[in-house]
Amino acid sequence: MDGSFAIQAVDIKGKKLILEGAGVINNSKLVGVMNDEDIAALNWLNGEAKGGIIEAVQHGEPLSVEVINRTRRKITTELNGDHLTINIEVGYTARLSEDWYGKENSFEEGYLKEIERIAEDEVKKDVEKIIYKLQHEYKTGVAGLYRYVENQHPKFWEENKQKWDEVFSKADINYEVDLRIVDFGSKGGVK
Repeated sequence: MDGSFAIQAVDIKGKKLILEGAGVINNSKLVGVMNDEDIAALNWLNGEAKGGIIEAVQHGEPLSVEVINRTRRKITTELNGDHLTINIEVGYTARLSEDWYGKENSFEEGYLKEIERIAEDEVKKDVEKIIYKLQHEYKTGVAGLYRYVENQHPKFWEENKQKWDEVFSKADINYEVDLRIVDFGSKGGVK
C-alpha cells in the first residue's frame, strides 16, 4: 500500500500480548519505530490526548499534573505559495496531582500559573521532539494532519497528495497547549 501510517506494535511478555509503541510505515517499508513516549507526544501533537500524567520539575522538586479533559482543539493551515504552515492549538483542564516543593501554595493563582507553564513547557518539549522525528528522521506525516490540509486547501491537496510526506517534512508546525489547573490532588497549601 502506498502512503504512510503508524501501526501498533505488539509484543509478548510472559504469556501476555502487550501493546508497545508503533511501527512507522512509509510506502510499504518500515522507516522507524516509535516508543510509548513518542506515541504520547503524537497524541498531544494531533490533539488526541485523552488523559495522562505530565511529570515535571519545579525548583528541583518533582511535580505531576493529571490531564482531565480536552476543552478545545483548533488546527488551521496556511499556504504561502507552496509552503505549508500548520497551526495547532489545544486546551485541557488538569489536576495538580503531586507537588513536592516545600514552599508551594496551591491556593495562590500565581503559583498555579507557574505550574501550568511548567507543564505546558514539558508537553511542548515532547511535541517538538516528535515533530523533529517525523520531519527529519522518518520524513513522513503519520500524524493525520493531512486531513486539515485536504479540507482547508482542497486544490493544494489534490496537487500535492502524492508527495504529502515531502510537503509535511518541509512544513512549519506551530504548536500551543493551554493547561488550566482546576483541581488539586494529594497536596495543597494552607489557605
